[in-house]
Amino acid sequence: MFSFKNNSMKALDLKIPFEEIRRKARIVVIGDDKKAFPYELLQKEGYTITYWSKVERITDLESGRFDLIILDISGSTYTLSYPSNKPLWETTKDGFGLLQHLKLYNPVQLIIAFSGAHNLSQADFGKFADDYQTKPTDLLSWKEKIDTLLKSKFTPQRYWGEIERIFKSEGVSDKKLKEIEQKLISSLQTGKAFPWEAIESSISVGEEALTITSILTQTILNFGAKQ
Repeated sequence: MFSFKNNSMKALDLKIPFEEIRRKARIVVIGDDKKAFPYELLQKEGYTITYWSKVERITDLESGRFDLIILDISGSTYTLSYPSNKPLWETTKDGFGLLQHLKLYNPVQLIIAFSGAHNLSQADFGKFADDYQTKPTDLLSWKEKIDTLLKSKFTPQRYWGEIERIFKSEGVSDKKLKEIEQKLISSLQTGKAFPWEAIESSISVGEEALTITSILTQTILNFGAKQ
């Protein structure tokens, strides 16, 4: 299934049909108006979509459980079943606050913001959301929006690039990064468990960096998971 040129993540060729990529991408739609998004029609089209009328578990959003979050940011407030330990979320519980929180927590989390405010410009939140959509929208508009984003950003190379950036900023050597890359490639090729605990004990980085890179590593490994 996988082809690696020069044993490099950046040269990875998934050799997976886009229909399977579409199925592998775990999507959650969060909004208080169930009729505003055609999630049932998209499920029939082969997308793996869950609908939340409220934020059921903030940890699921922070942990990378979902590859794409579609978030209603206008006129919505989200009530949590338990508090988050992140100050931004504590002080801003509206949709835009949640968008900022998730992107600051995990910069490469894919998020499409949607809103009924037609005058809402991308400049207002472009540095946070990967794309945006205004209401109302139809099935074909959403298919095009989601597929374009999955094709351009839902790639192992993008997540590996962020892992490299984080580890380099924490002082991890190029030699160690190459070792981690080779172990990741081996896990993808063989299906064997990735030795995250051994890697974690062999590097000296902050807890936040470990948390985010662990999430990103698992996202990459999910591309090889059999479903």
